[in-house]
Amino acid sequence: MKTVRIFISSPGDVEPERERAQQVIEGLQKRYVGRLTLKTILWEKMPLQPHLSFQEQISRRLASEPTDIAVFILWSRLGSLQDQAFLKPDGTPYRSGTEHELDLMLRSKLESPDGSPHILVYRRDDETSFRERFRHLATDKLQETAEQKQLLNSFIEERFQDASTGNNIRAFHTFEQPPTFAKNLRIHLREILDPLSGLENAEPIWNINEHGSPFQGLSSFDFHHAPIFSGREDEMLEIRQAFREQASSGCAFVLIQGPSGSGKSSLARAGVLPFIVEKEVDHAIKEWRHLMFIPSLLGTNDLFGGFASLLVSVVPEITVLGVTVESLAQHLRTNPAAALDLCVKPALLSAAAAAGNKGEVRLIVLADQLEELFGEGEEVSKKHEPFLLMLEAFAKSNTTWVLATLRSDFFALAQQSESLVRMRRGKGSFEITFPTDDAIRRMVEEPALMAGLTWESEDDLSLANRIIQDARTRGELLPLLAYLLGQLFEMDRAAWRVGADPAFRRLTFKSYRQLGAVEGALNKMAESEFKTLGAEAQEQFANVMRRVTAVSQDDAGRFTRRWANYDELYESAGSFVDAFLKARLFVAKKSEQGEVRVVSVAHEAILTSWPRLNKWLEENKKNLKARTAITADARLWRSNEMDKSFLYSPGLQLDEARSLLKQGFLERDEGLFVEKSIEAAEAGKFAATLAAGEGFYEGWFHLEARHPGVGVDVLRKALASDSAEERKSAALLLGMVPHIEIAGGLEDLVVDDPDDAVRRAAALSLTRRDRTESFQAIQDRLETTGKKGDPLRALACILVAADMETHAPNFDRWFRRLSEATRSKITVQSWRRRSRAAIPVYFAVVIPAMVLAAFSAAAFKWVPGWFNCAYGQAHPSGLMSIFHSAIAATLIGGLSALGLTAYRMVFGREHGGSGSLQPFGAIVFGALFGLLGGLLCTGAIAGVFAAEPLYIMGWIENQYDKPDFTRLLRLIFIENC
Repeated sequence: MKTVRIFISSPGDVEPERERAQQVIEGLQKRYVGRLTLKTILWEKMPLQPHLSFQEQISRRLASEPTDIAVFILWSRLGSLQDQAFLKPDGTPYRSGTEHELDLMLRSKLESPDGSPHILVYRRDDETSFRERFRHLATDKLQETAEQKQLLNSFIEERFQDASTGNNIRAFHTFEQPPTFAKNLRIHLREILDPLSGLENAEPIWNINEHGSPFQGLSSFDFHHAPIFSGREDEMLEIRQAFREQASSGCAFVLIQGPSGSGKSSLARAGVLPFIVEKEVDHAIKEWRHLMFIPSLLGTNDLFGGFASLLVSVVPEITVLGVTVESLAQHLRTNPAAALDLCVKPALLSAAAAAGNKGEVRLIVLADQLEELFGEGEEVSKKHEPFLLMLEAFAKSNTTWVLATLRSDFFALAQQSESLVRMRRGKGSFEITFPTDDAIRRMVEEPALMAGLTWESEDDLSLANRIIQDARTRGELLPLLAYLLGQLFEMDRAAWRVGADPAFRRLTFKSYRQLGAVEGALNKMAESEFKTLGAEAQEQFANVMRRVTAVSQDDAGRFTRRWANYDELYESAGSFVDAFLKARLFVAKKSEQGEVRVVSVAHEAILTSWPRLNKWLEENKKNLKARTAITADARLWRSNEMDKSFLYSPGLQLDEARSLLKQGFLERDEGLFVEKSIEAAEAGKFAATLAAGEGFYEGWFHLEARHPGVGVDVLRKALASDSAEERKSAALLLGMVPHIEIAGGLEDLVVDDPDDAVRRAAALSLTRRDRTESFQAIQDRLETTGKKGDPLRALACILVAADMETHAPNFDRWFRRLSEATRSKITVQSWRRRSRAAIPVYFAVVIPAMVLAAFSAAAFKWVPGWFNCAYGQAHPSGLMSIFHSAIAATLIGGLSALGLTAYRMVFGREHGGSGSLQPFGAIVFGALFGLLGGLLCTGAIAGVFAAEPLYIMGWIENQYDKPDFTRLLRLIFIENC
């Protein structure tokens, strides 16, 4: 294998260009791997010794080892030469080592039979940068710098231009900035090296039988695709240099931002990361370990947990320190700087020690598609700030470089993150654009070259050139170009024999046209694949697309892809998903934690390139945007341990979520969030009926029919509520629906509740439930605790409630088994309760009774003649009426009501043979007390009045007589009637 020696010569003012030249050569090596070995010759890497001058040792080295390519770089200096032993052919000394080296290479070219070395001269034409640099120079350096600039101009005029005409007689290339130099140098070196490498006859370095297609279609290139990733070498160099500057300033962070479809993920995964891991090693750094993640694949509930799991898989030495993934996640969440100092840095030191302490072990982290943290609305974006603070801590740790990618249309939202703004300072932001024509050429040709593929030609135009022409100046078609190349490979591969000669591995015009060329390939393939599905599978279009697409929450409402759970989607649309996966329109992968398999569209380009899908997206934009908000809210709910305060409250938001749930727009986690919100709303509605004290019976059955088991939780909370009305309603409901089981709820209320109405409700429900174990539990409290008053009161309350039942409850039998003393205490307590309860009833009865007795007595004493029921009273007497009414109301009415109350208190039961609370018994008992009142009334009249009033009333014949017994009986009868 031929070694190509490339010598880089320059003065000291183009250090960035020298470094880029070396990086360009390193990048080109993979193009010629197995064919050429590229060796960069730099004087600073020569083993120069002090016995000779710099220039003499450099010259001897160049003379002893022939140079194949010499690259000269100039800007504002020509340099100097301290060794005067080197003279030009005319005997004058060389002005600098660069001038001497150029002459040496020119002589070698003239003397070499094959015309080597190839000589490339580059001059930086950047007057603006020179003046800016000149302006900041120290005073003592100004003259020397101006002299060097003049010396360089003289050198160019003498060696490259005609003295009389000023025309160039030797070729050189100009450039303005180091990136431009790197691009030009790569093109020039490739044109020189390709003929030397024998590319057309070379063995492929990418085995398609082992590794598959060299084109990834709509999928991003990944780390292991680094050998075939091409077209972004300049960007890789820029980002590597930016990392160095950022690291030296204390925050090793670079954000790659650019439009959708510009290749950010591929550049980061297959370009920058492998480039740094392989090339950014020296005597100080021995090894780089890399960690890549997409936020949504870390897990919907805990970004820190997913990240910690990945980190441990990359740096397993962390677990040797006794740190678990869970504890690491918690430390990263609460104090990332401390987590780095205590967990990550010691682990990296341990890894370096295990490797023999030959250099540091560093870590590089890629946060790919960072827009996923900002696409769910401003509030959710703020919730992710702790995660970005963690990344900032890594970037400032001096052991980790952090690379991130971001869609440029999410930049405004990302600006709301203070940590991201801080990290982007300096060189922390790199804007990627769509590829240039030359970059597109390399993207098309080099992967095919490395895989041993050839291109069919028509009319002296190769298919590669045709594709490049069609995509030229249309960098925004990069996703479509990538998809076309992937499909072109798959279509033509079917015609190749396994193990066939590479000459037969040809990509054809026929397949290119069938695919619809660059712009039509994606639409044609998607529509064709859709139409080949059966009718049943086609009906799943909306179901599938609502799962794998989303809309950003900002005003722009951009369509984006989202990752759906593969197993969930496969259950309902397996044939659709499989067909689109096979066509590479969809892509499936494991989540970053490896817990589940996820699936989505292969690239967001399909969202705009397939008219059928784009139309559906526009029609469903409102629902998709609402779903995006639900996704974010569901994630917040999950990350906060499913705290109910994060659920939706009743209202428009919940109504919209309910509608999306019915339409099938939500995945399992999102659906669970909405279902729990609906459940909480229904539970709240039921709780409101308990608090209001009405409608709770119907509310219970409505809630249980939709959400079984939820009502029990509501009742349990209601039983412990501060609201007496709510506790009372819950207690009553437990009696109405006896199958509800809440251990100790009613027993606690009837014993301990401070509100008597609640205790009575609990006693009533306990009676209706009629469970002996409940009564015994209260009895046990009486015997085992010091609260003797409360359990007695509770049992008395139950006794009163039990007496009101129309059938004999179990309580009666249980009560009879108690000791006589206990029964007596409970009975006395029940009398007290009945007495207090009877007071309102007493007044409700006594007042009407007294009024009726008073009016009847007054009326009979006011009416003259026989009806006044008195002898000798010819005229009605108002005074007598008032007197009789007062006595009758007090004694007859009052005692009648007293009789009713006493009856209820002592014999008040609705069931059993004795003491029945039926109307006849109550009336008889009240009448007996009323008769007693009448007797007392008559006695009072007879005992209070003197003889003369009795004579006037006709009780005696004269004022000196006493009434006989028969008259007294008649008087008693008449008065009481």
